[in-house]
Amino acid sequence: MSLHKAFDGLVTFEISGDNNLKMVLVEEALKRAVPEVVAVDGQSATIVDHFISFLGRTRNITFETNEGSEAMQEVIAFWFIASNTTDYRRIWDAYGYLSAEAHNEWYRAIEAQDALRSRLLAPSDVQPGAPSDEALAAADADAPPNKKKGSTSETPSSPK
Repeated sequence: MSLHKAFDGLVTFEISGDNNLKMVLVEEALKRAVPEVVAVDGQSATIVDHFISFLGRTRNITFETNEGSEAMQEVIAFWFIASNTTDYRRIWDAYGYLSAEAHNEWYRAIEAQDALRSRLLAPSDVQPGAPSDEALAAADADAPPNKKKGSTSETPSSPK
């Protein structure tokens, strides 16, 4: 899990690793609610994959303020819908209104988590600058209880 600041530090994305069960659940719920996504390919398939990653891997988004760029406002509106309903047709429709800028900020948070994970997989003698196991364990031990590995806290925060 990692925290990624975006929109000039006004938004914090809390992103989990890939290949989690929530991603499977999101994908299945989306296919049931929006059957036409099953047969997409090309760029449309990428958009569907990103939707699944965004919802399946984003544990929380914290907004420091409701004021910010138009793209930030889009993320606030989308997250409010996504975190307050299980109607995947409605969530999918709202997702379609995210601008490229809003999408790209969120995607960078996913990429940052993936980059962190790949750095952590290689030992420091293979990946110079990678933290030691001891440093990672100490960082996890210092984290607040709901931020430690294995935490099940996934309650989205609503905009302030």
